[in-house]
Amino acid sequence: MQRAAAAAPPTGQHLYAYCHVKTNQVLYSLSRNLNNSHLKQLPDVGANYTPPKLRKDHWRPLFAVSLPPTEDGRLQKVDMMRRLREYRMLHELYWEPSDEMSRPMSQKKIDAMQRKLEDRGGSKKETVYDVVAREKKKMRVKMVMDQKANSIADLAATLLKQDEEGARLKEELDARLAAERERELSEIIKLAQSSDAVLQRHLMKEKMLREKIASLPAGEAKPLKITLKQKNIDLARWHWARKQVRIAREARAAQARVDSEAQAVEAGEGAEAGAEGEGVENAIEDWSEEDIAYLRENLEPFPEDLKKHVSSNQRTPAKTYFTADGVTVRWANTGDAEFAAQWPTGVALEPLGITRYSHPKLPDSPDEPEFEPIKEVAEFKALQWTKRKENWELPPGIADRVMARRAEMGLEEHPDLANKFQFAEFQPEAETAEMSPFETEGAELEESAGVEESIELDSAAKTEEGVEVEEDVEPEEYDVLVKPTMTLQERRAAIARMHKRALEVAKEQAEARLRKRQLDKRERRKEANAKQGLSRKIDPSTIPDVSSSGAGAEVGGS
Repeated sequence: MQRAAAAAPPTGQHLYAYCHVKTNQVLYSLSRNLNNSHLKQLPDVGANYTPPKLRKDHWRPLFAVSLPPTEDGRLQKVDMMRRLREYRMLHELYWEPSDEMSRPMSQKKIDAMQRKLEDRGGSKKETVYDVVAREKKKMRVKMVMDQKANSIADLAATLLKQDEEGARLKEELDARLAAERERELSEIIKLAQSSDAVLQRHLMKEKMLREKIASLPAGEAKPLKITLKQKNIDLARWHWARKQVRIAREARAAQARVDSEAQAVEAGEGAEAGAEGEGVENAIEDWSEEDIAYLRENLEPFPEDLKKHVSSNQRTPAKTYFTADGVTVRWANTGDAEFAAQWPTGVALEPLGITRYSHPKLPDSPDEPEFEPIKEVAEFKALQWTKRKENWELPPGIADRVMARRAEMGLEEHPDLANKFQFAEFQPEAETAEMSPFETEGAELEESAGVEESIELDSAAKTEEGVEVEEDVEPEEYDVLVKPTMTLQERRAAIARMHKRALEVAKEQAEARLRKRQLDKRERRKEANAKQGLSRKIDPSTIPDVSSSGAGAEVGGS
C-alpha cells in the first residue's frame, strides 16, 4: 500500500529569492530556507558547474516579495513564482553573445597562447584554437549562469504585467456584473408590471401538473415534478418582485411626503402637504421614466434561492484579478532595485536589513508585529550569540533592541550561570498558582482519585485465579502517575519503570497460569489412571528374573 504524501506546511504570503555569491545564479523559494530540492531549478550547463548539494555559505538572500495576506494574494504569489521561473528559462535558452565573445582574438594573444602551449610540455596534443574554444565556452557558461540582473528585471515586469492584466480583468468583470444587474432589474420590473392574470395562469398550470403527477407512476412523473418545482420558483419570483416594487414605491412616496411637508411649512401651505402621497397603489404603467430609474437604483437583486439556473458558459467566471497595490519588495542590497527600469506605482521598496544565510522572519498576517530590519552590524553580531552574552559592550539603544529580539526568540537569562542564556520553558507551578481555588481543589481531587484507582488496580493484578504473585519491587520505586511537575528526564524514567513493571506483572501472571494448568493436567491424569485400574501396586514376584548366563538361559517362574 502506497503511503500518502505528507501535507506541506503553510508557506505564508511571501516569495523569497537567493543569489549565489560567485556565479550570480538565482533560486526562488516559497519558504525562508533553501534545501537540496531547490537546486533542480539550475540548468545543466556542463560538467562541474551544477553543485551536487546545497552550501549555505554560497547562497545569500537577494530579495523577498510580500503580498497581501488574502486568498488573492496567495494565488498571485503562485502566479508570480511560475512567471519568474518561465522568464529565467527563456533567458537561459535564448540569449545573444556579448561583445567580448564576438570579438576575434588578436594575433598577439594567439602567439602568447602558442608559446604557453610549447612551454607546457607533456604528451597532450592541443592547438591554440582548442584553448580559445574552451575559453569561449567558459564565457558562455558564465553568462548563462549570471541571472541576477535578469531576475530583478523579471520581477518588475511580472508585477507590471499582473497589475495591467488585473486592471483589465476588473473592468471586464465589473461590466459583466453591471450587465447582469441591469438584466435582473429589468426582469423584476417586468414581473411587477404584469397583472393578476399571471397569478391565475400559474395557479391553473400548477393544478394541472399536480393532477397529472398523481395519475402517473412514480418513475414517469419525475420530469413533471421538476417542471412543477420550476413553476413554483417562477411564482415565488413574481410575488417577490411585486413586493419589492411596492416597498420601493412606498418608501419613495414617504420621502416625497416628508419633502413636501417641509416645503409647505416653509411656504405656509401645510394644508396641501399630503397631496404628494396619492397614487401609491396605482399601476406601474403610470410611472414616469424618473420613477423607473429610481427603482433601478433601489431595488435589490433576487435572492440565491430564486435566481434562474444558467449554464456554465453563461455564468460569470469567479476569476481573481491581481494588483500591485499592497505589494512590498524588501532588498538585501537596496541598490539592486536599479537593475529594473520601472516599478509599478503601488509597489513599496524597503530594505531587508543585514542577513547571513537565510531570510528573516516576515509577518504573515496584520495581527503580527511589523517587520523591523537589522541595520547595525553590532546588533546583528550580538543576535548570533544564543547561548551566552556577547563579550563586548553594546550602545544603549542597540542593547535594548537586542534584548527585545532575544525575548521574541524565547531566550532568557540563566538563573544560576552568569552571562548565559537559556530558552524559556513551560513552568507548571506558575500555571497552578494562577488557577482559581475551585480549579486547584478539583485538580487535587482528580490526582488523589487517580492514585487510589491505580493502587487498587495494582493490588488486584497481584492475584489471579487464586494464585498469589510475589512482589519483587518496592511500591516506592513504582511511579503510578506521571506528575506535571516532573522534568522531562523524570517523566521518561517514570514511564520506563511503569513499562518494566507491567512486563514483570504480565510474566508472573503467565507463569502462574502455566503452573495451574500443569497441576490440573496431573490431577486429570491420575483420575484417568484410577478409572482404568492401572494405579494398583505391582507384585515383585511377578517380575521375571533374567539370568546373566546368556541368550539361551531360561526364565524362571514363567
